[in-house]
Amino acid sequence: MRETEKKMHILVTGAAGVLGRAVAGYFEGLGHRVTALDMVAPAGRVTGHVVDLSDPRATGDIVAAAVGTHGKIDALVHLVGGFNWIPVSDSSVEDWG
Repeated sequence: MRETEKKMHILVTGAAGVLGRAVAGYFEGLGHRVTALDMVAPAGRVTGHVVDLSDPRATGDIVAAAVGTHGKIDALVHLVGGFNWIPVSDSSVEDWG
């Protein structure tokens, strides 16, 4: 990463899976700050956090901790299984459970 490029804080969900681990490692390799989340500890060189994203309180706690450590989240890579073809802003907690 060039010194003039902004180093971002990127949150990656599903980080224990093959794709999630690759994405998190790629961004970390570019010098970005990565928060890697999954229901099991992500393997590899990325530091991960175990969280059940269907639990709003646990998710809020881990996101707050990540922001406290790395600053605001600049990008989200959401790789948790399944798709819900509605805008996130129109979804409810139940839609993601």
